[in-house]
Amino acid sequence: NLGKGILYVALRIPDGHILAHANQARIRDEFWPCDNPEWCRMSPDLVDFAIKNGFYDPELDGPKLSFSDTFDPISFEGARFCEARVWYAFLTLADPDAFDAEYYAPYAQGLDLTRRMPLWLPSKKSRITRSQMHQVQSSHYENSFLDPRIDVGAGPDHTPYRYNGLTWIYQNITYVNERIIGEQYTGWHFVADLRADLPDTARGLRATLWWGPDDHSFAPHVPIHGGANRIHTSYDDKDCIGRSSCREEANLPGTITNFSLDNMWWVCNLVADQVYNRYAWTRDIVLRERDALEAELRATTQVIEHEALRLAYSGIDPTGLISQHAFSATESTHKAWLHLWQRLVVTFIDGRITAADPSNKVCGCDKQTPTYDDNWKAKVIADTGNKYKEPGTPDPSVPDLFDATARLDASTHPSRLRSTPIKQSRLPRHATKHKLDIKGVAGASRQRPSSSLF
Repeated sequence: NLGKGILYVALRIPDGHILAHANQARIRDEFWPCDNPEWCRMSPDLVDFAIKNGFYDPELDGPKLSFSDTFDPISFEGARFCEARVWYAFLTLADPDAFDAEYYAPYAQGLDLTRRMPLWLPSKKSRITRSQMHQVQSSHYENSFLDPRIDVGAGPDHTPYRYNGLTWIYQNITYVNERIIGEQYTGWHFVADLRADLPDTARGLRATLWWGPDDHSFAPHVPIHGGANRIHTSYDDKDCIGRSSCREEANLPGTITNFSLDNMWWVCNLVADQVYNRYAWTRDIVLRERDALEAELRATTQVIEHEALRLAYSGIDPTGLISQHAFSATESTHKAWLHLWQRLVVTFIDGRITAADPSNKVCGCDKQTPTYDDNWKAKVIADTGNKYKEPGTPDPSVPDLFDATARLDASTHPSRLRSTPIKQSRLPRHATKHKLDIKGVAGASRQRPSSSLF
């Protein structure tokens, strides 16, 4: 127990520069001498506390205390799970002439901890948009060394998500999963639009949070102005900060352990789970729906802000207008996302794809089977040999389960079970037909559609 209090260093980011933090202290000794409060502020007892508790020795460590090295030293996991996210943000948003991503890649991988990245960097020459900020916070290291969508752990749908923690052990060797930026267990997130130049009469419009619950990757973002005092119940938290007992006392719908379709956090989880389990099929659908919804919200918000500013400059308080906008935006977004989840369930139920087909007299639909790419097929074959191969000419590179001499011993591979030899003559070859291709079946002889309900 080292006592109560707070230790901090805060620095002003230079104009035209960007900074990123991801659960790993990044300020080192750049803040010294910290004698200009317009640029630097720190705990008054920072150095004394470090010396008193043996964290810092000026004679051994030098005259300038490094905040990160003293209170949060970098480690493999700090680099791979935390700083890697900063590396990807810099790769995406920083001026490429100022950031050598290849040089710092071994640091982001946790392999060379001496290549600490700059605290901040000049941004790209073009103005960074809010959409770009959302994109970075929704990313999964796409198209980089850290991209988790391309190995066997991604499954046939190439998902970047892993569910067995950040580390796992096999034969006493520790391995890692990437700590992606758009993470499934995010509680809530936002990107803020700030306008400090507005007068006091319009101070409720100075900050707009484009806010969303759950995973940043797939949740819609609603505009909530700082001066708004009302939102729809599905978004309301009554300052409970997610605490179940508080929400229950306030009669709010749903908690972490109590499901409710009237709770937007739960609805966002339902939609995101459709993507996690069917990433290759549903990701683009959800992103397209989200982009369309947010485009409508942006257009409406521009109209509301124009009218709110007119009221403010006329001496009329715009709080009622922006509060009603926050309520309407959260109400309509909850309704739209609930409807999206319902359509996703109908479209992808039972692992198949439901497509509209008016010629079908039973359901007005067609049930289609998804296909996997050749990379995944090759992984299945490499793991199982000829286990799933129809009898015929065997591939000489793998054992043929239909050969009476073939055996697969479970002791040599965990995915292979001992197989009793089956004579090929017992498995007559036959052609497979879809039932709708058989004459007399309703809808037969028609061309099966390829479009889904979306």
